[in-house]
Amino acid sequence: MIRPPGRLWRIDHSGYILNDASIDALQSPFAALVQDAVVACTQQISDDIDSIYLTGSVARGMAVPGLSDLNVIVVLHAARDPDLVMRDWVPAAEETLLAAHPVVSEVQIDLWPYYSVFTDPACFSTPGFILKTHSICVWGVDLGSQLPDYKVSPGIANDDLARLEDELAVIHEGLAEPLAEHEVRLWCTHTARTILRAAFGLVQMQAGVHTRDVDLCCEYAIGGLPEHADDLQLALRYADQPVGDVTAVQQLVERVEGWLVDRANDWLDQYNPDRDPDLRVDDVEERE
Repeated sequence: MIRPPGRLWRIDHSGYILNDASIDALQSPFAALVQDAVVACTQQISDDIDSIYLTGSVARGMAVPGLSDLNVIVVLHAARDPDLVMRDWVPAAEETLLAAHPVVSEVQIDLWPYYSVFTDPACFSTPGFILKTHSICVWGVDLGSQLPDYKVSPGIANDDLARLEDELAVIHEGLAEPLAEHEVRLWCTHTARTILRAAFGLVQMQAGVHTRDVDLCCEYAIGGLPEHADDLQLALRYADQPVGDVTAVQQLVERVEGWLVDRANDWLDQYNPDRDPDLRVDDVEERE
């Protein structure tokens, strides 16, 4: 099946990014999986959970059976020490859900400390941004109303660009391991998405739009970086049609890594010279 075209997040008349996820958008092929995912989490650590969210294409009603992932975010209670919350059940739960519901290609359950969402109000909160603009609450009390509204700002792209070199190092290490073909395809998808979203981050402020959809990330990145069009189009092809050849994925990284890291460092020199993982809001406002 072919993925539907991506779409931009809507922006209201005041410039705030609106949530692109909706419970009404949840497609019927994924409903049973979502219910089972909630049960899997609450059966294990219900006393530790504040709320559970869906994010990604399933939450936005854009998932493609057999191709899309299920992304579940579990926000822990504020009073819980995240280091004391059991996590060893997560891999088995992910595997069980995937085996029972092959409608998705992967299941990912992430446990987030409450304080990761409600950080220093002077700093941009990537988890807060994701919950506010990318996610739907499927269990517990929705924290969205307690979070600020967000405009297109350097804080969004900073999440992809400030950790780009570390993420590429993880990709290098992962691709160096003995991998089955299906594992190579997962790494291929992850690698291509990482490249395209980082490239989009380089041009997002000039474009004045927000998206995470790789086709639009590629389109806008090529518009701002036309000299790298061939590399970006190859990354898009690998995102849509991941290959099982580890050498091909490594070659993609080698083609892109040099110029992408250099461009990311130029961007960081302008917007985040201290390389803070969470960009200060007052710094953003001064630079806009």
